Amino acid sequence: MARPSSRAAPNGAESSADGRDGHQVCGASYHIRADDVAQSPGSPKVCTTPINRKGTPTVPRAFWLLLVTVCVTTACQASPPSPGMAPQRPVLTPAPRPGVRYVAVLGDSFTAGGRAPNGWARLVTDQLDHNGLKVDVAVGSKSGSGYITHGTRGSRPFVNQISDVVGTNDGLVILFGSPFDRTVMPEGSARLITAIQHTLFEVKKAAPRARIVVIGPAWAHDDPPADVLLTRDAVRSQALAAAATFLDPLAERWFQTDPGSFGPDSVSPDATGQALVAAKIAPIIENELKAITPAARPPN
Repeated sequence: MARPSSRAAPNGAESSADGRDGHQVCGASYHIRADDVAQSPGSPKVCTTPINRKGTPTVPRAFWLLLVTVCVTTACQASPPSPGMAPQRPVLTPAPRPGVRYVAVLGDSFTAGGRAPNGWARLVTDQLDHNGLKVDVAVGSKSGSGYITHGTRGSRPFVNQISDVVGTNDGLVILFGSPFDRTVMPEGSARLITAIQHTLFEVKKAAPRARIVVIGPAWAHDDPPADVLLTRDAVRSQALAAAATFLDPLAERWFQTDPGSFGPDSVSPDATGQALVAAKIAPIIENELKAITPAARPPN
């Protein structure tokens, strides 16, 4: 069965840019000396040290208030984890099943419909189960999404989908898309390349044992625009640089032979289109996973 995408990180909060929430870290101390404060000639002293009856200096209450303020505003800020910190994974399978291969999919409108009862993820699961391969597919795709932020309502950059569906024992992570990244081309090609690199880095960190398949942007109508082709070139170059498997729906004309199965936007498959998507993705999953030892994803 395909896993619903509504499962989020345990705290239910929106993930940060690297797909993980920050953690409160407190306890630092700071020492402030009066002679550390610069004074201009003739100006009144801003720090004084009263002497008590025993002849020992006392610390004014203002000093403690200042110390507390400094600690609260600086030492107790939430900070994102460094690359060396262990990722905080969501619990994606409350009862891991032996012999099951786990797959995560990050994508756009082409794969967003996979969570539906007749979506491609259910079709793939059933097909591979018939072939003797038990697969649990988690779909994090959102319509209108891509490697970068577009401002499309309901969209979510691929890097922010990671924390919803990618687990440490995933055997395969698929990134599919995205023609929506065309909006920054060609002027924003450097921005797009940086976003792709960052996303692939975060995928590897979240699922270090997973194979990675990068599927370039797809187009359901003939003659994709030049900016879609430029987007494809950027995705391909970074996928190959990251030693990921790259597949090119444009060159292979995955969906251009049946454009009627997609909406007028050329990216939203109907029921027939869902079957077309499943027909393309099922053999990819099967080929990538058939040599991998089954692993169940344990809860944290």
